[in-house]
This record gives sequence, structure tokens and C-alpha cells, in this order.
Amino acid sequence: EVVDSSGGIDRKALGDIAFSDHAALATLEGIVHPYTTRELAVRVAAPARQPEPPPALVIEAVKLIEVGRHRDVDSTWIVVADPEVQRERLIHGRRWSAQEADARIQAQAPLEPRLPLVDLIIENNGSLDALEAQVDRAWRQVVTKDW
Repeated sequence: EVVDSSGGIDRKALGDIAFSDHAALATLEGIVHPYTTRELAVRVAAPARQPEPPPALVIEAVKLIEVGRHRDVDSTWIVVADPEVQRERLIHGRRWSAQEADARIQAQAPLEPRLPLVDLIIENNGSLDALEAQVDRAWRQVVTKDW
């Protein structure tokens, strides 16, 4: 059902299934999370073996907190946007139906329990320039160790 004509994953078909059925989403996460956890460990270890490791390593992971990996990093950031903004972006940016957008938003873990576990909340209700400015300021603090 989710394999496309070239043998790859039809991400839309997979998303339609996973985000309309909590059990299907849980099954998908049970398949994906062990692999991504192992891959994350490999990728995090690699820069540390370099002669001159980078000053910071960024992990972009939508479920970092839910799987408990936030305890393994020095700083956890979360990007938030109002549900109305998310919905508008999904409908107009990705050209999803209102039902598809609502299903994805409703499938997200609740925000409130995650907030006490993060070091920085980045508000993404405005323009891309405003978002970039927030991230740039925070990044400079991290690399200068002014955190």
C-alpha cells in the first residue's frame, strides 16, 4: 500500500495511514525508532573522533523528547507555532487538504508536558526571516559558550 512505482516509499500514502490511525502510527514508530536511535548514536559519535571536532552538533528530531533522548544532549530547543499557523502552512505550503492538515496536527504529542524539558522555545508564528534571526542568536550563544 505504501510502495511507489519505483519501489520507494510513497510518503503521502504512508502518512495518510499513520496519521489517521493511532495504532498504525505506533506500529510505524516501533519500526522506525530503534533504527533512528542506533543511527543517531553513530552520527553523534563520529565528530568526536575528528582531530578538531565542531563546536556543536545539531540533532533535528521531532520525537527527541518522547523517546527520552533529550537527556543525552547539552541543550534542547523546541520550535513551536500556533495550530492555526501550522494548519495554514500545511494547507497552502504543502497543498494538503484541511483534513490531512488537521490529522497531522492532532497526531502531534501535546506541547505542554514537553516545555519544562527544553532550554529554549523558538516561536515560529511569523516570517522565515524572524525565525532565522531567533535561531541565529541562539546558535551564536551556543558556539560562544554564552549559554
